[in-house]
Amino acid sequence: MAEECFAVPSSNVLGRAFLECGIEWDWLTLIERIRTCLGNDHPTQMEDVYYRRCERTGRILGMTVNPIRGHGLERRGYLLLGNEITERRSMEHQLAQAQKLESIGQLAAGIAHEINTPLSTSEIIAGSCKKRQRSREILHKYKGALEGCPYGTAAHDSLAEAKSAAAAA
Repeated sequence: MAEECFAVPSSNVLGRAFLECGIEWDWLTLIERIRTCLGNDHPTQMEDVYYRRCERTGRILGMTVNPIRGHGLERRGYLLLGNEITERRSMEHQLAQAQKLESIGQLAAGIAHEINTPLSTSEIIAGSCKKRQRSREILHKYKGALEGCPYGTAAHDSLAEAKSAAAAA
């Protein structure tokens, strides 16, 4: 699994010192964690250990450093257990981005609703005002038609004009 993960053949690393394995990662942090593990004699976890493969692509490991003991409980060394988590981290990042976009969409929808509600009300009020204005115009024309006739019979032209305004309204 390590061969596949690091793209380094096992023949290149067997029998060599850990620092000579040819793996590119943050050696200072790794060595510090190994010392911590050996110092407190407990496994130590490391999240997001970045490394580069031979083709120079950046990858991520989740690692645990475990102390190894001999028969007399003397320390014999340490065991590194790694889990390749590059894809998982990528998916987590994509999920976080999707959640951010979803939040922005919900915010935009809320703002649009808040803007639309007063605009709809204003549109209704404006329509009502327009209807009242037309009604006043019609009444004014009928009044003019009636006032144009001293004997209560409306002039034909004035009456036709008032009927036309009513039909248009």
